[in-house]
This record gives sequence, structure tokens and C-alpha cells, in this order.
Amino acid sequence: MSRPTQKFQITIPKSVREVLGVAPGDEIEFSVTADNRVEITRSASASAFSKYIGFLSHKSGHDPDQILNALRGDEKEPVRLACYLGNAYF
Repeated sequence: MSRPTQKFQITIPKSVREVLGVAPGDEIEFSVTADNRVEITRSASASAFSKYIGFLSHKSGHDPDQILNALRGDEKEPVRLACYLGNAYF
């Protein structure tokens, strides 16, 4: 049994945490069913970078070096380095 704090925080019992497979920092969803029962589910874990997917989509077709230089505030021409691999330069 858990008792809410003044901020309505509760401790999830260890047995429930183990069934849900949750760890500190995981997101948990609460939903109320038609018969007023509360369902608790662990949210699907997402990559820490998932919020950035599509962030630069409006820059599609632009030179990545120029985008990085603009983000850094450095408008100088990017430095190009040649790399010799086998029989070709890249």
C-alpha cells in the first residue's frame, strides 16, 4: 500500500516495479478504465535523441558543414581534409 505525499507522489511497490520492469527515470502511464480502475503501464522507451528526429528537416539538401558552421556561429568556409584509403583519396 502507498500513501500520497503532499505533492501526490507515491512509491511504487517493488513487486509492481518488477512486473512493469521500470527503472528510475522511466516513464509510466496511468489510465482510468470505464469501471474506474487505474491501469499502470510502462511507456515504450525512446532514445534520448528521438526528440531531435526531424529537427533540421527544413535544411534538407543543404551542405551539412555549412549547417554546422551556422549553428556554431562560424560562417567561415569549412576545412576539407583528404584521406587516402587504398588507392583513392576521400
